[in-house]
Amino acid sequence: MIRSKKAKVIAGIAILAFIILAAITVFPGAFVFLANLLSRQNTRSSALVNDYLSGDYAAAQKDAAQYIAAYPGVNRDYVNAEYVQESSTYLAASSTSGEADAVQLVLKRYNDPSAPPFDRVEALNRILLDLLQSGKDPAVFDAAFGNAALGRFLTVSPVVASGTAPTTQQLADADPLSSELNLADYSVTLYPTWTSYMVTGELQDAAPILKAALAGEPTTGFTTQAADLTVELAQAKKLYDIAAYRIPRYYAEAAIEPSFDYWNGLLLGASSLVDPTQLPNAEAAFNKVFASYQDSKQAPGLQQVTVSADLAYARFVSLVGGSSRDADVKARLDQLAGIITANPGGSGYFMLELQGIGKNDPTETKEFTELAAISPAFKSLLVAAGWQS
Repeated sequence: MIRSKKAKVIAGIAILAFIILAAITVFPGAFVFLANLLSRQNTRSSALVNDYLSGDYAAAQKDAAQYIAAYPGVNRDYVNAEYVQESSTYLAASSTSGEADAVQLVLKRYNDPSAPPFDRVEALNRILLDLLQSGKDPAVFDAAFGNAALGRFLTVSPVVASGTAPTTQQLADADPLSSELNLADYSVTLYPTWTSYMVTGELQDAAPILKAALAGEPTTGFTTQAADLTVELAQAKKLYDIAAYRIPRYYAEAAIEPSFDYWNGLLLGASSLVDPTQLPNAEAAFNKVFASYQDSKQAPGLQQVTVSADLAYARFVSLVGGSSRDADVKARLDQLAGIITANPGGSGYFMLELQGIGKNDPTETKEFTELAAISPAFKSLLVAAGWQS
């Protein structure tokens, strides 16, 4: 689904995708860590980064645990290692239980009262991105909200009392989209980041537009949502510029621009469903992601955000342009399938998302089946994810 494609997700040329998210999943503080970490010349931290860059997420998890043990307590080194541990756990997941485990790791950081607001809001943003990337899987939703810390954000009757965990029935009855939006709104009030504004725009404005479009309903009545997306993009851009300014330009260009470009394309794409003149702007944003991937010599760390952009590009172009754009849609879906086929170990979470969509979202299942008719390579990918051939 478009919203799941992720943000998550972050990549780089020299530092390549330290934190997704996503992405799976991009958080400004993570890049400050990279600049500091790479300047320390610490053997353990170097191994931590190298494993992550290479896509060896199992090794990165192990190194992160060692790093946490070596730098105990709430400090920047400790939190940085937690970032790697959380992202590696998510990316290495081969089951929804693995994704739920990653959410539990993030919750641990959010629940730490001594952690600064910025780190706690990054945890919330990461949980939101994991939810968007889960293919609406109930196990991931329950892991996020089935606790005393976040249960109060559920939209359900009877409401969950603050400080108590929801019941199994409350989790089952809750409205997922509204609950996630409640959490996103709280993230913005706790500590605004460009990621939180993008996620809020996706849940609050882009998702209803897409839902109508996929149902074959007119989208001309969503002008208010399209206008709100423009505001949210502007707010996100201001915070993005601040985040990029705080670290060396090279790191900004290598690491956070591809993720920002993806989210920019995502929200502009939703706007194009209301105002088709926005489609070229969305395509331009996605093309910047593809250019970054090629400039990095197809670095593994850019795989996450690139396949997300491939899928989102294909969906918006198909929805807005129709069959006249089939060749462009096929090119993007073929690239997506090729990247994952070449490096399946780096795309476990993406395959899990495809599985989740096939199980949990009939509307998007229909759309993806139509896209598969355009790209046999994408169809093969869906079959590998457990879809009916």
